[in-house]
Amino acid sequence: MKVVLDARLQSGIPGGIEQVILGLASGLSRMPEDGDRYDFLVVEDEWLRDFVEAPARVVVVPPDPRSVLSRLGGRARQVGRLFSKDAADMLVNDPILERSGADVVHLLRQNAPGTTIPYIYHPYDLQHMHLPEFFTESERSDRDRLYRGHCRAATFVIMMTQWAKDDLCEKLQVPRPKVAVVPLPPFLRLLLDVDVSGVDEVRATYQLPAEFALYPAQTWPHKNHLMLLQALALLRDQAGVVVPLVCCGTTNSFFDEIQRVVRDLNLGDQVRFLGWVDSQTLHALYLSARCLVFPSRFEGWGMPITEAFEMQLPVACSDAPWLPDIVHGDAALLFDPMDPVSIADAIRTVWSDEEVRTDLVAQGSKRVKALSWTSVTETFTAMYRSVSSRPLSTSDEERLTTAGLG
Repeated sequence: MKVVLDARLQSGIPGGIEQVILGLASGLSRMPEDGDRYDFLVVEDEWLRDFVEAPARVVVVPPDPRSVLSRLGGRARQVGRLFSKDAADMLVNDPILERSGADVVHLLRQNAPGTTIPYIYHPYDLQHMHLPEFFTESERSDRDRLYRGHCRAATFVIMMTQWAKDDLCEKLQVPRPKVAVVPLPPFLRLLLDVDVSGVDEVRATYQLPAEFALYPAQTWPHKNHLMLLQALALLRDQAGVVVPLVCCGTTNSFFDEIQRVVRDLNLGDQVRFLGWVDSQTLHALYLSARCLVFPSRFEGWGMPITEAFEMQLPVACSDAPWLPDIVHGDAALLFDPMDPVSIADAIRTVWSDEEVRTDLVAQGSKRVKALSWTSVTETFTAMYRSVSSRPLSTSDEERLTTAGLG
């Protein structure tokens, strides 16, 4: 069986999607060499090659032509919509995939091209429907039609929480038996341990404070940095509690607005933005931080939460509807992400209340132990066999049933 996984993305830009790919690559590289092959299609391989070995391999190919066209701006998309009548017209078959010789294609990007080969698809989330104010009308239209087209054409569709599956099935009318729920373990579990000297080097390089709250996220508006900044200012001005904050993640066009609010609130000495950092540096940041704060308004999963559980960091995060599938009860201290007072109260507690901190670490560690990259990999390989009409073992059938398929 030959499986081709479309991983054509620019490292550091897609955030959690990159970690999904790295985790899956590492897992598939541990599969027995029984004749099956797993080809990861990439445009450049530096970010992935250290995680891949037989029976998986990295295959460098040209960029997806649709990605090139999208960078030409909105005019090309508008012209395309004039001649497009329904969602299926958004799926332009990619000649690279068509010529790959795959029995199964695994599309790991939301904006992936189409293919006539049986495939699995990840839409990740429907943020454009829940937070439409962060998208243009054309972006919402394109996402809606692309997601509908792929969900219709794919053999299986993957979501990471039961809430996200329910949301997808309701809003896009996707049949429930074709949508799997596959929760993800922390990506940092796959990395080599960072020794003390490595942590000290990161602290010195970035001149980090002795203690700090950590927020790893790109600077998209829905990541909600602005409310977090207001909460920090409230803590400082009304309670006299100064909590240093370190943020990492790729910066984008919204970062200028975040910097403006930092200046307006006089938080320049308290808040640090490091930009994109590599996996080893991120690991060192988790080991150095006092807590994780995660105010995001919408996520498909929320990998930093499980990573904090793995690193035994207490977590304060949004009470968004997708979170119960991740935190499972009392593993995190929840707050209203649109209320700076609620955020401030949670940060103050997770920063200073040792009893609460100890309990959160214990509950988070318990939760994360239930998540396994081996389990994820075995679930996907069962799907690959099902999609390609290979014989299924009893274990395969059990995994498909557990994921909610059939």
